[in-house]
Amino acid sequence: MRSLVVVSVAIVLVGACCLAQQFTHYQNLFLDGKEIDVGVDGVVWYKMGPQLVRFDPVLEAASSFTLPSSRHGAVAVDTNGAVWVYCGLICRVFEGRVETFMLPTGSGSALAAAPDGSVWASQFRTELQRGVLMRYKDGKWEDILDGPSTRVASAICFEEDGTGWFVHRNGLARYAAGEWSFFPYDFIVIGPAGAAVRGPGEVWVVDQVAASVIVFKDGNQVQTYGVKDGLAGESPYIIECDRAGRVWVADLWGAGVSMFDGERWNVVDTLSSGLPSNEIGGIAAGPDGSVYFTTSAGLARFKDGFWTSHRGGEDTVAANDIWSVAVNEQSQVFYGACSEKVGYFDGSAWRILYESAISGPGGQVYDIEFGPSHTIWLACSSNLKVWRGSMIDYRRAGREGISLYSTRRVLRDLADRVWICAAAGVARYDGAYRWTSWQTAENRPLSLCQDIAGLVWIGTEAGLAALENDTVVRWAPQYQYVEAIACDNDGMLWLGFGVSERGVLVFDGEHNEEIAWYTTDDGLPSNRINCIACDDANNIWVGTN
Repeated sequence: MRSLVVVSVAIVLVGACCLAQQFTHYQNLFLDGKEIDVGVDGVVWYKMGPQLVRFDPVLEAASSFTLPSSRHGAVAVDTNGAVWVYCGLICRVFEGRVETFMLPTGSGSALAAAPDGSVWASQFRTELQRGVLMRYKDGKWEDILDGPSTRVASAICFEEDGTGWFVHRNGLARYAAGEWSFFPYDFIVIGPAGAAVRGPGEVWVVDQVAASVIVFKDGNQVQTYGVKDGLAGESPYIIECDRAGRVWVADLWGAGVSMFDGERWNVVDTLSSGLPSNEIGGIAAGPDGSVYFTTSAGLARFKDGFWTSHRGGEDTVAANDIWSVAVNEQSQVFYGACSEKVGYFDGSAWRILYESAISGPGGQVYDIEFGPSHTIWLACSSNLKVWRGSMIDYRRAGREGISLYSTRRVLRDLADRVWICAAAGVARYDGAYRWTSWQTAENRPLSLCQDIAGLVWIGTEAGLAALENDTVVRWAPQYQYVEAIACDNDGMLWLGFGVSERGVLVFDGEHNEEIAWYTTDDGLPSNRINCIACDDANNIWVGTN
């Protein structure tokens, strides 16, 4: 009996009560952290995609709450210990529960907690066609419409006495003792962490256009710092002041952090500190004088001149951007991620098999296949790679063969030969460094599968082909952009269509007959298919976009 398994948002929501206990998430909560804040109890809160992560620095333990959106926005902890997140909606986490506030239609990102226990947010209100400040106080939200600017505040910060500073594209606004003041200035602040208070009346603001940091005293500009003064990078975008009066500024494009110690700027990066990465997502100062940094590779803390880094360890995966997964004959689970990371679970802990020396985004591992003698084949966005105790990089299929740039699929056939789909064509490795390749410059291959009769099926942009003894014995041009193929236990082929968005076709290759079509009308989350697999129980698993 054949069944189609569809994982969709609807099923997850309907079955949330019964599914929640069935899934274990292997997610590294220290990677790719963004906006961050520290509570009065010293507990650190930061966003990681749709997760709000709680980190206890004493226990060195992390846990997470799921938010309704992964959009960027500020994180703030109020005086009651409640955590507020702006992620399109405004969410509050208090006493272990996530509350969502459905505010009027608009967009914004700036949010901050005031010393009096109130929480302030900025939003562009669609129906009013203007910027509006909102304040949460005494259990309800209220609009603040009497402010001096109709623009959206891109950053909000407060002094210890409760004086609020609001940074707009056309100046600074100050709210003190119920009165507003406005100080015109022309700058653009990117992100909700573009301003910080260093002392009474002293506000430091990032000027993204001029690539500088501007110091204001009681609303008047008193100092400007740029690259010539020691700022690292030309795109400052996050700024924070700690309890010792130091100013920390992060660069948007991975130049690390600049730290002003009161006299001069110092460059803080992976070479000079404990930062796991120079790609900074957020900075927050704690009440004990510590400073926390979320980065693309882990969480870091600076305190009393010492650095501490948290990356996740052996109990979790090394990357969250997972592109492929496979299980070998020993039931070990392998995964491929971006930056050409390959990890595996050895039965007790997650470990790294291979990690490219090249950091940064890209370098996806699209497919994993296992060969004899513990050989592991990797289809990567760069080239084909094979692991035999060390990594071998195949750039061409033999001396005269096709380029193996942008390899997307790998197949091990019944004769232990390895087939590869690359941008330039199809190649086969027959062992002992013998290659056979077929150039298909105008007919890019996308997927591979071998049926129970031994035919190798190739899905291409122009149609579907079947090879027998290296000869095309069947050709079906009507099936274009077959992104994925799987053969079930009955010998039927399951074809998944990519950019043509036709869904899934059950195809009898022996008789050239269509058995059934499945689309979103039948429950698929999308008609654009990325991968298909058949399990031992003859269930079909479909991955979509």
